[in-house]
Amino acid sequence: MGRRLCGSGTTSMMAENKIPYVYIAGLSHSGSTLLAFLLNAHPELVSIGEASRVGEVLPDRWATRKDLCSCGKPFFYCEFWNRTLAGLAARGFGLQASDPFDGPESEAQPDQRKWQAFVEAVLDVSGANVFVDASKAAAYVTRLQGHSGLDLKVINLLRDGRGVIFSWMKRLPDTPPEIVIGSWVQHENERAARLRSMDPDRILEVRYEDLCLTPVETLEKIFTFVGVDPAFDVTVGYKSAVNHHVIGNQMRLTGDEQIKLDETWRREMDDRIIEKFFDLGGAINARNGYAG
Repeated sequence: MGRRLCGSGTTSMMAENKIPYVYIAGLSHSGSTLLAFLLNAHPELVSIGEASRVGEVLPDRWATRKDLCSCGKPFFYCEFWNRTLAGLAARGFGLQASDPFDGPESEAQPDQRKWQAFVEAVLDVSGANVFVDASKAAAYVTRLQGHSGLDLKVINLLRDGRGVIFSWMKRLPDTPPEIVIGSWVQHENERAARLRSMDPDRILEVRYEDLCLTPVETLEKIFTFVGVDPAFDVTVGYKSAVNHHVIGNQMRLTGDEQIKLDETWRREMDDRIIEKFFDLGGAINARNGYAG
């Protein structure tokens, strides 16, 4: 199935001849890998996970044949990546070209051309119409927004900040809680500032908790926002859809398809840390829709 550009029935005629591009903005440990897998299971959507980190895989990990695509094969032997890279080469770019997200913004134009070629190659190989990027970092919103070849929409993925910092602290056991919480505050403020520059009609807020507790209803809202068939249920067998995520949560390499809300923090998080969290970030958490 060939790729359709905006204006061919998938999305608005206002974005004719631009590539439909959905960016998941959020923080690590907020459910972005789960969301990307679910979206990838829709026949009109394709996600390779954290697309901005392709440069970490290609060419180094490709050449050394280390690490696995989420299909279970080393990248070197994955047909999807072989065909995608052939498509990139056919568009005039080789493996040694700079990573499209490297360098200062003033040097972004050559990178933009390569990134568009890469996205086109992924869509052609997958047969999908819409590219989903789960890179998360707020800084990339500005670059993608300024890309003349992309029809950008953003899913603003939120999670209760207490759950996020609890996960972060488990991986940073020697870091003082105030530092971890301060980092969360900084990232949340940066994301809010970046998104304020966008047309609010191009942003959809999605909460991790809603995705886990009411996945069908939440995904229907997302599909409607993106402009694809909202009635397509992807919650059963979503990992049986072939996916080729480059990097992300280790769930990408397992067969477990259970959609389960993780709120371990409610049982295990120290009350003193929760108190510090509310002192430093309670207002931001409330702004994100989490009270008490």
